[in-house]
Amino acid sequence: MEKNELMMTNPLISLGLIKDKVSTIFMLNEDITSLTMPILENENYSFEENWLGRKIESSNDKNKQQEQIIGHFRSTPYFDETIIDTRTMIMIETYINKMSNSIIDYTLTVNVVSHKDGIEIPKSDMKIWNSKGYYGNRVDMICMAIYKALTDLSIANRFGIGKIELNPYVNQMQSFKPNNDFYGRTLSFRIDEIKSNLGDK
Repeated sequence: MEKNELMMTNPLISLGLIKDKVSTIFMLNEDITSLTMPILENENYSFEENWLGRKIESSNDKNKQQEQIIGHFRSTPYFDETIIDTRTMIMIETYINKMSNSIIDYTLTVNVVSHKDGIEIPKSDMKIWNSKGYYGNRVDMICMAIYKALTDLSIANRFGIGKIELNPYVNQMQSFKPNNDFYGRTLSFRIDEIKSNLGDK
């Protein structure tokens, strides 16, 4: 894509901005969040805190305690090996493939991973998801929902990202297996255009 004024100043700034916008797109998408986080991890905290995770410190007269919500979304492809429950997670990363004086090419990778005991959709829910056009297991459906959200030009343009497509220059989908208990997939997208409103709040 041709560089805009934002990228001319610092081409790396778009890497973080893309992550911020993709994070919001996913969090606002009911299909993605319902499949990834069917129930809140901690009902005492907000939907956003449960989705993104956070550390909560509390103290009394005698000691200080720390509580952690692990969350279901990461802006890095890091999977914590200490996770032992049956959660599902989405992890993303952004890269620059090629850059010249006038052209820059971005890649977004999305890792979807689910515990082996939670990867199958309950039969009671399958008919509902099938009626929405989703098939396969939980990872299959989340990947479909992510593809639909990111390739919807009305959504991408609203968030300033522009056209997104599965990257034709690399392996577009491959298995992702961080350990013996979790399995998932990695999707690779090419970002064809950055809009001038990418940095808008």
